[in-house]
Amino acid sequence: MPLITVDKQYTGEEKKIDEIDYTGGAVSGGYIVGGTVGQYVIFKETVSVYIDLVTWKYNNSLVGEFYNGTSECYNRYIGRCRVSRDGTLRLYNLTFDDEDIYHMAAKSEEDANITEESTYELRVYPALNAPVLDVNSTSHRFVSGTYVRLHCNTSSQNVTDYSFKRGGKDICKERYVTCRDSYLYFQPMKAVHNGSYTCAIGNPTTYNTSNTLQLTATEPVSSVKLTSDKSGLLWPGRDDVALYCAAEGTNLSYSWSLQGAPLPQDPRYVLRKNNSTLRISPVNKNDNGAFTCTASNWINHKTSKQLVLNLASEVSAVTLTSNNSGLLWDGEDSVSLNCSAVGSGTDFLWKLNGKTIRQDSRYRITQKGSPPSSNLTISPVRKSDSGSFSCTVSNKINITMSKELTLRLAWRPEGEIRCSVERDRHGVELDCSWPGGEPAAYVTQHFNGVIVAGRDKVSTSFPQYILQGKELICRGEQLGRTSECIVQFEPPQAPGHDNSSLIKADIGSTVVLTVNLIPALPAEFTWYRLTPKPVPVPDNIRLIVESSSFMSRLRIRDIRPEDAEKYECRAKNIIGTQYFLFEIDSPVESNPSGGLSGGALAGIVIGVIFGLNIIIFTTVYIILRRRKTACDPTKQTCIQCIHACPRQIILS
Repeated sequence: MPLITVDKQYTGEEKKIDEIDYTGGAVSGGYIVGGTVGQYVIFKETVSVYIDLVTWKYNNSLVGEFYNGTSECYNRYIGRCRVSRDGTLRLYNLTFDDEDIYHMAAKSEEDANITEESTYELRVYPALNAPVLDVNSTSHRFVSGTYVRLHCNTSSQNVTDYSFKRGGKDICKERYVTCRDSYLYFQPMKAVHNGSYTCAIGNPTTYNTSNTLQLTATEPVSSVKLTSDKSGLLWPGRDDVALYCAAEGTNLSYSWSLQGAPLPQDPRYVLRKNNSTLRISPVNKNDNGAFTCTASNWINHKTSKQLVLNLASEVSAVTLTSNNSGLLWDGEDSVSLNCSAVGSGTDFLWKLNGKTIRQDSRYRITQKGSPPSSNLTISPVRKSDSGSFSCTVSNKINITMSKELTLRLAWRPEGEIRCSVERDRHGVELDCSWPGGEPAAYVTQHFNGVIVAGRDKVSTSFPQYILQGKELICRGEQLGRTSECIVQFEPPQAPGHDNSSLIKADIGSTVVLTVNLIPALPAEFTWYRLTPKPVPVPDNIRLIVESSSFMSRLRIRDIRPEDAEKYECRAKNIIGTQYFLFEIDSPVESNPSGGLSGGALAGIVIGVIFGLNIIIFTTVYIILRRRKTACDPTKQTCIQCIHACPRQIILS
C-alpha cells in the first residue's frame, strides 16, 4: 500500500477510497488526502527501481511526470509541482480548484509487465483563524452553583472539530460539564471548575486555539470558627498563644478585631497563613478582651463568635472576715475565718501574730478556686488564739496581704474569787482578787460599810484594831458568772474539835492529831507537850508536824509509853490565838491471842475513872458558865486558864 504523506498542518484521518470514478471507470485502492489553501501536499509513493516513467494526471489532464531523471509539470501546475524518482508528487500553493482525483501511473520501458498505479482524492480546506472564547456574563467571577455557558466563536468558519480545555486538559468529561459543538455548559459551576479555559477548533488539515478565560466560582463564606491552641490559664509576660480562624468558602481573606476594634499595631501580634492565624507572643494584660475574626470574599463576609483568652490576673481585693464578731469563749466556741481575693492561680497562707498556721486538730484549712477563697476553721478557740490573724494571697504575678483581724476571745477567771488578809506597816491589807479572766472580772470589796470596786483585784488598808468582829465580803462578776467569798475577823475556829478527847493507842502504832480551821484568816500553828510544863514538840523522824494556812497535824510514829500525856496546838491569826487540847492515853501492848491482858484490864479501869472525871468536869463547867464566872488570863497561868476555861479565846 502506498505511503501517504501530507504537510505538517494536517491532523485529519487518512481515508481509503473504495471506488473512484476515473476516466469513466472505477479505480480501487485510492486515498483521500487533505490540504490547506496556500500550503502544500505530498502524495507519497515508493515505486520500483525498474520504473522509467512516472505520470500524474487529474481528469485526464497531465499534472506532471518524471522521466530520465527529470521532473516536469504541466498546465496550471507549472511551477507548483514536482515529481520525484520514487513517484512522489508534491503540489504547492494549493487552491480550492486543486480539489480533484489524482492518478499515478508508472511503467518500465524495458519490461512492459512492470507497472504500478495509485489513486488519490485531494480535498482542500481553508486555514482556520483563532476562535474567540466568551462567557455569558460580563464578569468571570461566579457564585458557586451558578449555571454558566462558554461559547467558542468561530465567525462562521468551516470547522469540523471543537474541544474545550482547562489548564491544557480536556474538561468535557468532568462532572457538571456538558460540551455540545461550539458550546460548553456548567450545570452548575462549582469551585472545582476554577481555572484557565481555552477552546480549540479544527478541520482535517488545520486547527487553532482561542484566547484564555480565567473563570472563578466562589463559595460563599460560612461556618467561621475561632479557636485557640491553649485553653488553660495564660500568664501575662510569660506565655504565648495562637488563635486560628477557619471558615468554609473560597477565595477567603481574614481580618481580626479586639473588643470590636481593628487589631492594634503591636509587634506581639504576628499574622500568618493568609492572616488566618494570629500568634500573640507573649500575652499581656492588654489582651484581656474579646477577639473575633472575620472571613470575607467578594460575595459576603462572616464573623466568628468572640473568644476571650483565659488570662491570669494579679492578686487584689484580699478581704479577711469572720462568721462571728461576738465573744468567743475559750474551749467552748468555734469560729470560721474567710479569706477572699480577686486573682488567678492563687495560693493562700494563714498567719497568727506573724507565724504561719499549720493545719492540725484545731485548725482546719480549706480552699476553693472560683472565686478564689480559703477558710480557716478554729474549733475550739483557745487563749493562744489571741492576737492578729492575717491572710496572704499570692500567684506568679504578685503577693497581697489582708488587713489584720483580731478575735474577741473570752475566758473565765481561774477558780473562784479569793479573799485574803495580809499585814502591812499601817495595819492590814484586805484583798479581793479574781484574776485571769478576759474580759477582766468586776470585783467589789465590802468591809466596815465601805464598798470598793475594780477589775481583777481590789485592795484596801485598815488599822488592825477595827477588824475584830467584822467581816470582809468579796464579790466578783464576769459576763453573768458570779463568785463570792467571806472572811470573818475572829480567832481561828475549828468546829467539832473536842478538847476532852482521850486518844488510845497501842505501843508501836501511829497516832495523828489534827486541827482543821474554818477557812477564814490564815493561821500559824505551834504544837506543845504540856507535861510537866509547855514545851514545843520537836520535829524529828518520829514526831512530824505538817501545817498549812488552815490545817495542822502532829504525826506520832512508833508510840511509846512516854508519849502518854497532853498535847496542845496553838493556832494564831491577826485577831487572836486559839488553843486545842489533845490527850493520849497510856499505850498498851497489843494481845495477839485476842484476850485482854492485865494492862488492858487496868486501862479499862483507868478509862472508867477518867470518864467519871470528865462527867464531873463537864458539870462543873456548866455551872460556872451559868454563873458567868470570868477567867482573866492575865491573872492566871496559861495552864490554869486552860483548865479553868478550856474554850476561852486569848487575844494576842
